[in-house]
Amino acid sequence: MKKLYIGILGSFLIFNTVSYSSLSDVINKIDNVVNPKLRFDVGKASGVWYLLYDNDIKTKNLENITIDLAQEGEGYSYITKSYNPKRNVWIKEEKRAWIQEDKKSVYFYVRRNGPINYKNEILYFDDDMKYLVIYFKKENIIRVLTRSEMPSSEKINEIMAEVKKQGYNVSRLKRISYNPAVFDEEELRKAEEEREFYERLSRFGESGTINFDEAVEIPKN
Repeated sequence: MKKLYIGILGSFLIFNTVSYSSLSDVINKIDNVVNPKLRFDVGKASGVWYLLYDNDIKTKNLENITIDLAQEGEGYSYITKSYNPKRNVWIKEEKRAWIQEDKKSVYFYVRRNGPINYKNEILYFDDDMKYLVIYFKKENIIRVLTRSEMPSSEKINEIMAEVKKQGYNVSRLKRISYNPAVFDEEELRKAEEEREFYERLSRFGESGTINFDEAVEIPKN
């Protein structure tokens, strides 16, 4: 009789454990369907983005606007670069940014100067990280970023429709112009100096000696 009781008790415990486990699995599956985790790929989103559209009055007279996201941990060094054709100058601004997400939204935090962080929301991104739309809440600005200055118009229309469906006004977004004939000569000069430096350094590594007539100063960024 004692063995029978132990067997019944064991069966009861196993049944309840399995039932509880099954119930938890069902709840988790429903939760993942209703509130899927977005899983924004921080590494994949790094690199250079072209600002294609925005509603920022400050970019009205600017062109060739790019945003370079250099990954640093779960965030980025956030460098905005633009060209002012009237003044014939390049403008560069560096900030710090990082990603935070929950099951409903992905947030793009930006820090300029000091301890104040600005919470912005990513309205759209694709799996290949070729398109990105960010709503900058404090300034009430929408920025549409792409990996190319001339992306598919069909894809852009699809993205605009998605942003509009979320309740945002896209009618005032303006197209940013890109002039391929304009380039930053200072950046090219630095890149060329760096290339020459590493080329000569590699020759030193091969020979084990260095020609001081060819010695160059380490490029400064």
